[in-house]
Amino acid sequence: MTANTALQDDELVLEINRHFDVPREVLFKAWTDPSWIVRWMGPGECTCPVAETDLKIGGTFKICIRGEGDHWAHGAYQVIDDPGRLVFTW
Repeated sequence: MTANTALQDDELVLEINRHFDVPREVLFKAWTDPSWIVRWMGPGECTCPVAETDLKIGGTFKICIRGEGDHWAHGAYQVIDDPGRLVFTW
């Protein structure tokens, strides 16, 4: 895996690019299919007991990362180019 991260203060955008040695279809599913998201989301010993997605432009997602308490994240899908590109708010 390689990483390239850039923060643009003027637009308040965090762009993270990662390269994985897996087929694009697998990686896209890992980020968009709730049954896959709950299997990997969260650092270390944290779990992800809730993942909900409405995979369409303007659709939303909601996830719960459980560690020392529950931490909720949510956002909306902005670009969906299955399996090439996924852009969402956080």
